[in-house]
Amino acid sequence: MKPKDIQKIIDENDQLDKGKLLSFTIHRGGRSMTFYVTDEQPDLTISFYDGFYNLAIAELYAVTTRKLEVERNEATCQHTTRFYDQQEELTFEVETSFLPYDEAVWLEQMLSSRSVGVRIGNTNQTRTILITDSTSEISDSDKEKNKLKFTYKLAKPEQYKLFDTNGQYFTEEYQDQLQ
Repeated sequence: MKPKDIQKIIDENDQLDKGKLLSFTIHRGGRSMTFYVTDEQPDLTISFYDGFYNLAIAELYAVTTRKLEVERNEATCQHTTRFYDQQEELTFEVETSFLPYDEAVWLEQMLSSRSVGVRIGNTNQTRTILITDSTSEISDSDKEKNKLKFTYKLAKPEQYKLFDTNGQYFTEEYQDQLQ
């Protein structure tokens, strides 16, 4: 059952106080799992194969920095300098928000997974990535704040739009102000 379905049941039940679903717990035998619901969209959605080779999907709240590194050579001919043999490498540095201990330990599996993908913007398109550098310092202390830092690049370099324009398109006819 999806959180939207649970919220619908709450809204339709007159005996319950009207409210907003923030969390729910599912009990199965002696085990239970609590889910927290938020309206916020995650900054990064990554799919990877965990230690049991099961497909896992992690929705991360993180800061991503895009870095473009360009290497090229110069040649001078008739007092004019030109570039040639240009190579570009686009990488993304990611630093997650604070993570609970269990989630940080689980996400460590992503850093060593052989198959990792990232969702592009708000689409359902996923691109295979290579995690080239990672730092994981996880503490079980209540005072420590666990974060993961990693750098990735696309396995197949290609240009694509990383952000959603939220449908903000200019649709009015242009009016020249000088007339």
